[in-house]
Amino acid sequence: RGAHWTGALGLLASAQSHALPPSTIMCSSAANACSSGKQWELALYILTQLIRAAGLQMDMIAYGVLARAYGHGSKWEQAVQLLLDVRLQRWRPHVALFGNIADACQRAWKWEYTLRLFRNMSTMGGPE
Repeated sequence: RGAHWTGALGLLASAQSHALPPSTIMCSSAANACSSGKQWELALYILTQLIRAAGLQMDMIAYGVLARAYGHGSKWEQAVQLLLDVRLQRWRPHVALFGNIADACQRAWKWEYTLRLFRNMSTMGGPE
Protein backbone atom coordinates (compact mmCIF):
# COMPACT_ATOMS: atom_id res chain seq x y z
CA ARG A 1 0.00 0.00 0.00
CA GLY A 2 2.79 2.42 0.86
CA ALA A 3 4.39 2.07 -2.57
CA HIS A 4 1.33 3.57 -4.31
CA TRP A 5 2.10 7.17 -3.42
CA THR A 6 3.88 7.83 -6.71
CA GLY A 7 0.88 6.58 -8.65
CA ALA A 8 -1.46 8.72 -6.58
CA LEU A 9 0.64 11.80 -7.26
CA GLY A 10 0.73 10.88 -10.96
CA LEU A 11 -3.06 10.72 -11.07
CA LEU A 12 -3.35 14.07 -9.32
CA ALA A 13 -0.89 15.65 -11.76
CA SER A 14 -2.63 14.02 -14.72
CA ALA A 15 -5.99 15.44 -13.66
CA GLN A 16 -4.47 18.89 -13.41
CA SER A 17 -2.73 18.60 -16.79
CA HIS A 18 -6.11 17.74 -18.34
CA ALA A 19 -7.63 20.89 -16.82
CA LEU A 20 -9.63 18.93 -14.26
CA PRO A 21 -9.76 21.01 -11.11
CA PRO A 22 -8.58 19.16 -8.03
CA SER A 23 -11.12 18.29 -5.38
CA THR A 24 -10.70 17.85 -1.66
CA ILE A 25 -11.29 14.12 -2.15
CA MET A 26 -8.57 13.86 -4.80
CA CYS A 27 -6.11 15.75 -2.62
CA SER A 28 -6.99 13.74 0.49
CA SER A 29 -6.57 10.47 -1.38
CA ALA A 30 -3.18 11.47 -2.77
CA ALA A 31 -2.06 12.75 0.64
CA ASN A 32 -3.19 9.53 2.31
CA ALA A 33 -1.16 7.49 -0.17
CA CYS A 34 1.86 9.71 0.48
CA SER A 35 1.50 9.37 4.22
CA SER A 36 1.20 5.59 3.90
CA GLY A 37 4.34 5.59 1.78
CA LYS A 38 6.36 7.41 4.45
CA GLN A 39 6.18 10.62 2.42
CA TRP A 40 4.46 12.64 5.12
CA GLU A 41 6.06 15.89 3.96
CA LEU A 42 4.34 15.53 0.58
CA ALA A 43 1.07 14.76 2.36
CA LEU A 44 1.43 17.95 4.39
CA TYR A 45 2.19 19.95 1.26
CA ILE A 46 -0.86 18.61 -0.55
CA LEU A 47 -3.19 19.27 2.37
CA THR A 48 -1.82 22.63 3.49
CA GLN A 49 -0.71 24.25 0.24
CA LEU A 50 -2.41 22.60 -2.73
CA ILE A 51 -5.88 22.63 -1.20
CA ARG A 52 -5.58 26.32 -0.33
CA ALA A 53 -4.09 27.22 -3.71
CA ALA A 54 -7.02 25.51 -5.42
CA GLY A 55 -9.49 27.40 -3.23
CA LEU A 56 -10.81 24.19 -1.70
CA GLN A 57 -12.10 23.65 1.81
CA MET A 58 -10.78 21.00 4.14
CA ASP A 59 -13.32 18.38 5.13
CA MET A 60 -13.28 15.88 8.00
CA ILE A 61 -11.50 13.26 5.90
CA ALA A 62 -8.79 15.74 4.95
CA TYR A 63 -8.34 16.67 8.62
CA GLY A 64 -7.98 12.99 9.50
CA VAL A 65 -5.36 12.45 6.81
CA LEU A 66 -3.54 15.59 7.91
CA ALA A 67 -3.48 14.35 11.53
CA ARG A 68 -2.06 11.05 10.31
CA ALA A 69 0.67 12.82 8.33
CA TYR A 70 1.53 14.96 11.35
CA GLY A 71 1.83 11.76 13.37
CA HIS A 72 4.20 10.22 10.84
CA GLY A 73 6.29 13.39 11.03
CA SER A 74 6.38 13.43 14.85
CA LYS A 75 4.40 16.66 14.86
CA TRP A 76 1.96 15.71 17.60
CA GLU A 77 1.30 19.31 18.68
CA GLN A 78 0.04 20.20 15.21
CA ALA A 79 -2.15 17.10 15.23
CA VAL A 80 -3.73 18.15 18.53
CA GLN A 81 -4.26 21.66 17.12
CA LEU A 82 -6.37 20.17 14.33
CA LEU A 83 -8.98 19.14 16.87
CA LEU A 84 -9.27 22.75 17.97
CA ASP A 85 -9.50 23.88 14.34
CA VAL A 86 -12.34 21.45 13.71
CA ARG A 87 -14.19 22.59 16.82
CA LEU A 88 -13.81 26.25 15.78
CA GLN A 89 -15.65 25.37 12.60
CA ARG A 90 -18.39 23.90 14.81
CA TRP A 91 -17.91 20.46 13.30
CA ARG A 92 -18.26 17.29 15.26
CA PRO A 93 -14.93 15.44 15.06
CA HIS A 94 -14.96 12.08 13.32
CA VAL A 95 -13.70 9.02 15.16
CA ALA A 96 -10.86 8.66 12.61
CA LEU A 97 -9.63 12.15 13.49
CA PHE A 98 -9.53 11.28 17.19
CA GLY A 99 -7.73 8.04 16.37
CA ASN A 100 -5.12 9.71 14.17
CA ILE A 101 -4.49 12.42 16.76
CA ALA A 102 -4.12 9.77 19.47
CA ASP A 103 -1.71 7.88 17.24
CA ALA A 104 0.35 11.04 16.69
CA CYS A 105 0.58 11.55 20.45
CA GLN A 106 1.54 7.92 21.04
CA ARG A 107 4.25 8.02 18.37
CA ALA A 108 5.79 10.96 20.24
CA TRP A 109 5.47 9.13 23.59
CA LYS A 110 2.93 11.70 24.76
CA TRP A 111 0.70 9.16 26.49
CA GLU A 112 -0.71 11.75 28.88
CA TYR A 113 -2.19 13.68 25.94
CA THR A 114 -3.63 10.50 24.48
CA LEU A 115 -5.33 9.67 27.76
CA ARG A 116 -6.56 13.24 28.16
CA LEU A 117 -7.93 13.18 24.63
CA PHE A 118 -9.98 10.06 25.29
CA ARG A 119 -11.15 11.32 28.69
CA ASN A 120 -12.36 14.59 27.18
CA MET A 121 -13.93 13.19 24.01
CA SER A 122 -17.46 13.53 25.35
CA THR A 123 -16.96 17.18 26.34
CA MET A 124 -15.46 17.93 22.91
CA GLY A 125 -18.54 16.68 21.16
CA GLY A 126 -17.44 13.09 20.94
CA PRO A 127 -16.69 11.34 17.70
CA GLU A 128 -19.26 10.66 15.03
